[in-house]
Amino acid sequence: MHPPGFERGSSDSHVQQGAVMPIQRALSALYGVNLRSGRNTCGCANYAGSALDKNFAAFSYTIYDWLIEPQAMVPAMSRTRPLRHAKPGHIEAVKVRIMADSSGLDCHVGRTEQGTAVRQRSIGAVIGGSLGNIVEWFDWTIYATLAAVFSRQFFPSDDPTVSVLVAFLGFAGGYVMRPVGAILLSPLADRYGRHHLLSLTIILMGLGSLIIGLTPSYASIGILAPIMVIIARLVQGFSAGGEYQAATVYIVENAKPGRITFYSSLNYVSIGFSILLATGVAALITNTIPEPALSTWGWRIPFICASLFSIYGFYVRLKLPSTDSFDKVKSDGKINRQPVRTVLANYPRQCLLMFGIASYTVIYYLWLVYLPTFANLVGGLPLSQGFIGGTISLAVFCVLLPVWGLLADKIGRRTVLIAACLLLGALCVPLYGVLKSGSFALFLMANVAGCALTAMISAVISPLSCELFPADVRTTGVGVPYAFAGAIFGATSPLITTWFIRIGHPDYIAYYVMLFCGLVLAAAVFLPGKVGRRDSLFQG
Repeated sequence: MHPPGFERGSSDSHVQQGAVMPIQRALSALYGVNLRSGRNTCGCANYAGSALDKNFAAFSYTIYDWLIEPQAMVPAMSRTRPLRHAKPGHIEAVKVRIMADSSGLDCHVGRTEQGTAVRQRSIGAVIGGSLGNIVEWFDWTIYATLAAVFSRQFFPSDDPTVSVLVAFLGFAGGYVMRPVGAILLSPLADRYGRHHLLSLTIILMGLGSLIIGLTPSYASIGILAPIMVIIARLVQGFSAGGEYQAATVYIVENAKPGRITFYSSLNYVSIGFSILLATGVAALITNTIPEPALSTWGWRIPFICASLFSIYGFYVRLKLPSTDSFDKVKSDGKINRQPVRTVLANYPRQCLLMFGIASYTVIYYLWLVYLPTFANLVGGLPLSQGFIGGTISLAVFCVLLPVWGLLADKIGRRTVLIAACLLLGALCVPLYGVLKSGSFALFLMANVAGCALTAMISAVISPLSCELFPADVRTTGVGVPYAFAGAIFGATSPLITTWFIRIGHPDYIAYYVMLFCGLVLAAAVFLPGKVGRRDSLFQG
């Protein structure tokens, strides 16, 4: 804040001198000269007066702030005696501080503009990085939700259950292709830039959605119909194998220092948003388009819309700039031509820790996706109520993600992760136990509590993962272990939980979740060095 008449760039010297006249009289004795002789005392960039006048202008600013806004001067003046009792050495110290304040006036505007640019870059990175998540998880949810509607179009059978199961084989095939995509696509981001891989992955996702949406039925082209659908799912799985790590690394490397966890947590908000959007679209289509139009062409609408959105995402990502971390690696001539080999040979411990952290996908699936089905099977809760409760809990998950991100930026990512694992592990058995009652209120309470703690884990996963690896192999180091953990645990969790229920021990699911809470906890405890701590700096 500046005193009246000291506005930057003002040329009205009379106003400026009039504004500081009382201060001039008070300080003339201190300097022993006539301070009113200066023709302009604004001390700004366009000022060409003497050094003494500049010092006076700076001193005027400081005294004004001291009188009008004393809280702003407490840190600077709290260690100094009053000027009228000050020794010459003290006065010189104050004058040096004042001159520094004067030279920093223009710098303050530069810092403000720079801070705004960093914040805009962080937000742009979140938007660009999250677009692929929206397409991926929208398609994933739509496929799972509408499989019972379109399965007979491509996988005809006398038993509708068989048609659905075969449709889900294509769904599982997407998980199988993720490690392949991670191994082949991740090195591209470490060689040519994260933004280039983001452009590639989103267009592959959109291509898969378009193939599914436009493939004729089995009655029209025979065996080619299921083959094309399975190929489309494999392409999407391959693309997803490169999407997560490219988006994660891009967002984290562009995030504002001190707010890295906050901005990276927004990437998971996009996942929750896309699931909510897909669920809403599926509900809208199934309730507004009657049969047989729904099973013939109605289900194709969301897939085609997803492919069109991917074109927009491709356009946005095509304009994304590179990250400073990658640019530094490139300018230093340290581009790694064999990042997969380097990661496996030089960072085996980090890969193991990354694999342990990525196993949290089981926790994510069982709390955010599977819980309504579990409550229906063991407690008789109607699926309609379960899905309503699941939607509410997912909304809570999305809202809490940035909150936990801000907390982690204050107290440390490792601290938040350890606390979340301990709390969720301790509450698994009682929370799953109340689901046997069939009460909607108890189900909602358990689901919200579990999603809130799952959000704590999700909020810190991205920056923790990126901190484990140097910039030249970061995308590969994050992507390969994550993809293998997702393929192994994500693809098998539905089978294992169904088997627990079939053998009459649904309570085993709670211990299954506890097992993975312990696995993630162990990875958090054994993180090397300052990784995940509050005072750790993200180094490119």
